[in-house]
Amino acid sequence: MTPLPHHIRAAIYAETCTYPHTFLAGSPEETSMTPHLSTDRIISIDAESNGLSGRSFAVALTLTDPTGELGHVVYRCPIDQPVGGWVAQNVLPAIEDVEENCADYNELTTQVRAQYTAWATTGTKLIAHVAWPVEARLLLDVFPDDMVWGGPYPLIDVAAVLLAHGYDPTTVDNYLKAHNVPLPPGSPHHPLYDARAAEQCLRHLLARQPVG
Repeated sequence: MTPLPHHIRAAIYAETCTYPHTFLAGSPEETSMTPHLSTDRIISIDAESNGLSGRSFAVALTLTDPTGELGHVVYRCPIDQPVGGWVAQNVLPAIEDVEENCADYNELTTQVRAQYTAWATTGTKLIAHVAWPVEARLLLDVFPDDMVWGGPYPLIDVAAVLLAHGYDPTTVDNYLKAHNVPLPPGSPHHPLYDARAAEQCLRHLLARQPVG
């Protein structure tokens, strides 16, 4: 596919990417506001799973535009398999503030699908950081079979944008620290923190000079 000329890409970046912006803090479980329509709305998703190939048990989505955070949700369900050692040591302590608000994985995926559908309007982009395998598997379960047509297209991976700008694609926190961008409240391995950090990183990257 022939790439867009530099001046067109620059115009797109300038029109749709404005940074910095201020986040509106909400409760760890859920906040929602009626968002105004915008061409640069972003839904950021992060999931914590029981091992890289296991099911997700904690998921956060945020909705933002250049003015800040318009809403966020966090869902958690019981882990239906033996808990992995790494998860027990690193993830469960980070999400102690998140109550289980879904009875099982099926309810969790239903809630994620409903919230994404409610927020997704024309021009709204879904992003994740290192989407494979955790968020990719989750989204296939959120939009199974013929429902796949209602899923995100395209799914934008912040890792690829980091790489294109010459940065380590595996970490958004290091990028934010290196550019003196304030980190979100909370800690890594909390899905709400990770979703917010990915969104902040992407907007900062896209506000820079386009690659090419």
